[in-house]
Amino acid sequence: MIFLIKRYTESFKHYWWLLFLALLPPALYLISQIYLDKTFVVSQELSYSGKVQIAKNPVESLSLEQILADPHLLFQEDFALSQLGKNVRLFRLIESSRLSDVEIRRLIDSTLSLSQPSGQTILFSYQGRSEALGKLLVDYFVTRLTKRAEVASARSRSPAAAGTTLATVGPQQVAIERVLWSKQRLGPATVILVISLLLVLIAIGLAEVFDQSFKSDRQIARYSGLPILGSIPNAGPLTKRIKGGSDG
Repeated sequence: MIFLIKRYTESFKHYWWLLFLALLPPALYLISQIYLDKTFVVSQELSYSGKVQIAKNPVESLSLEQILADPHLLFQEDFALSQLGKNVRLFRLIESSRLSDVEIRRLIDSTLSLSQPSGQTILFSYQGRSEALGKLLVDYFVTRLTKRAEVASARSRSPAAAGTTLATVGPQQVAIERVLWSKQRLGPATVILVISLLLVLIAIGLAEVFDQSFKSDRQIARYSGLPILGSIPNAGPLTKRIKGGSDG
């Protein structure tokens, strides 16, 4: 056993530079994550004029200011979420992810936002990992808001409602944000590094096993079938010790 340990130690001294190869897999992982770990930002701008009302139910309406102050009134409305099934593409995309109703609510709450960049414009924004889901969600809620505004305007008897407008401005905008570093990558990178080190250590051991050179006088005797009467030791270490002692 001691002989095998010595053999491995000598092999490690010879092939120690292979340890640098263990750094390659975690480095490739971290570099690839810069490209793969990306966030899609899907946005749609709308312009409005007048005091826009949004139909909440057949008899009640909300002002656009109320929606802007509390976007949950739009994004977390029970009836709106129940109507997701009528948007076939959106419903299939959500179903393929196997999300429960609670998870869908959390997804919408964490990825969608509604803001007012200026006095006469509002902005729907999605920020998440799926570009397709972002486009469908933004389109769904934008369409729902504009249609509800039309319903509220049509049933209102106020002259002021006739002059209100709410319409999209241009097409959807899609941007990609990349994250150079995230603490979440540290765990996988450490696991990859440990596995790489183990593989390199195993490779060093295999290199020693398949090395056909003689490691001792006993191996020479077994291979040649001849007895060994004596051996000439390596005088290098002894010479260094003598020189070191004479210098002192």
